[in-house]
Amino acid sequence: MLLLRSNKPDNMYLQVLSCLLLLVTYAVARPVTEAQEEAGRVHQDIVLHNWLTDEQKEAIHKLDTSGADPKEIIEKILEYFHKLPSDKKKTWEEKYKNECVAWIRDVATEEEIAELKKLHSDNKINELLEKINLYKTRLNTNTRGRVELWADACLSAWDIKHEVATVRSKRDSADIDMQIERHLPWLSKERRSEIKGMLESGAAPQFLSERLRVYLSEIDELDRREAVKNTKKSCFSWIEKIATKEEKADLFSHHHKNHTKCMEKVTVKETMTQTAANFSHLLHQFIARLEPKEQEQAKKTLQMCETFLFMKDRRSHHKNHHRHNTHQPNEILHYRHHEPIDILAHHFQKNLKWLTEAQKEELREMKVQGKSKEEIKHKIKQFYDALPDDKKPEAREMMKHGCKEIIRHIVGDENADKLKHMKETGKTNAEIEAEIEKMMQTVTNQATKEQYKLYAPVCKKLFETEITY
Repeated sequence: MLLLRSNKPDNMYLQVLSCLLLLVTYAVARPVTEAQEEAGRVHQDIVLHNWLTDEQKEAIHKLDTSGADPKEIIEKILEYFHKLPSDKKKTWEEKYKNECVAWIRDVATEEEIAELKKLHSDNKINELLEKINLYKTRLNTNTRGRVELWADACLSAWDIKHEVATVRSKRDSADIDMQIERHLPWLSKERRSEIKGMLESGAAPQFLSERLRVYLSEIDELDRREAVKNTKKSCFSWIEKIATKEEKADLFSHHHKNHTKCMEKVTVKETMTQTAANFSHLLHQFIARLEPKEQEQAKKTLQMCETFLFMKDRRSHHKNHHRHNTHQPNEILHYRHHEPIDILAHHFQKNLKWLTEAQKEELREMKVQGKSKEEIKHKIKQFYDALPDDKKPEAREMMKHGCKEIIRHIVGDENADKLKHMKETGKTNAEIEAEIEKMMQTVTNQATKEQYKLYAPVCKKLFETEITY
């Protein structure tokens, strides 16, 4: 955090120095690496700060090598620092202040740093913290983790809890992990960590939204549209439980016609014409109808999920919707058959469930790195070939089911049923394959054609000489 000199009393200022100490004696010294290397670096950096006595250094080193929780080590260092004479604290003041802001210089421009200083001098604490939280997302995972370790201590030292109440998040780390896994499975491991850091540090919704949009822009259009659709579905499935068909139709009809009016339009069970300041208010009114445990869960995910509720598809959204006479109010909750399904998150839940989490993560990283679908397909084949023989039949059946789903998705239900009937009435595989090729001649969407070219050879091999439908 950017910390400048405070007008607080001396004892508060000393607390700030304690937090700065934390950065250089622990946070900077404790990257998330192999335990042995980590312990060595921690011990080395502790030794460099010679205000610690040999006994204190050894005590901290023992805590670290014994696997103590980072917070426990932090508390011990602060305990030692508070015991220092005031003149000795002052000696370390500038060093810790400079190192405290060092990470910002690595990720922010001169203009951005100047803006931070201006926000601080103007006492615009919320805006300052929002900017800093945004800049934290530019750090690599290890560095950001080290910075986050001392964030709470610094906030407490500066006594600005009230000012950041609207942007602080107190959610449990494991709970955030669970929500990201459930609602944002399309994110890579690194991106998930970055979003987690923003949620834990209480990043403002607009900055979280900005970051998610950046991540979506990094994947191709088909996968992006599917990611948005699936996230909406997982985030807001609870709406089905408490909103009537009329409420959903009214709400999404107004959104469809006019974004501004949609944000003003609020419909609730008791009063269908009640209005509110914004759509968040409506969501909270809907949430209030849920059972207490469900309310808590919905509120926890709202900051992350609200970003997606009205997120537009770059190619379509209003342009495409306005070609229809009616707007489906529950379209965010249900899979639309002819939308692309060529996305890893979808396959992980269906025909690639047999992959380990490590293998799924490797495929996600390949996707983020821009690897081609052919390269990803080849990697999946490697994973399959490496399976024990007793595991392959189950994996094969899952992938065969995926092939049926893909072909049905490409040619449509009516044509898929026709192919099924041909198979049941004894048509040869050659005849069925010829029929599929004939159907593909009517497909004009290039992405769909590419999808067929990608999967057809694999599916034929999975079924050997069979043709799927």
